[in-house]
Amino acid sequence: MDDEQLSLLPLDSLNGRSIWLAFALWTLPRVPQMRFLLDKACLVLWDEAPMVRCHCFEALDRIFRDILAVYDSSRSLFPLRGKVVVVSGDFKQVLPVMQEGAKTGIIGASLVMSPLWRHIKVLKLHINTSLALVAIGASLESREELAEFA
Repeated sequence: MDDEQLSLLPLDSLNGRSIWLAFALWTLPRVPQMRFLLDKACLVLWDEAPMVRCHCFEALDRIFRDILAVYDSSRSLFPLRGKVVVVSGDFKQVLPVMQEGAKTGIIGASLVMSPLWRHIKVLKLHINTSLALVAIGASLESREELAEFA
């Protein structure tokens, strides 16, 4: 693998699998290359985050703290070892998926109930980029590129 291939580890779909199976998280401590990649990552993107129970984020935090301690012990006190994690999704519309879960259990499992939540900065999107491109007279090609990207 060259540097360009290592810079992005895409995941199109979990295909119904948990994040543990998709990323084989239980094997990370035994895979030096994966530890190295996680150490070099400067950004982690997690789409549809509200659907995941807060325990998954807390487990990811513990994994980052444990396996990345080999590379840099000075950041051990920071959540997720100081890595920037961008979570996306609509927290008002989508709650964690729990089979036969009661309302209180589902709300209690949401990310906002995690101790990590106090370290999260919430950013809200206020500008519709597609409309902004039309307003500034962007070319049709630019708008089509944005539509294809989205």
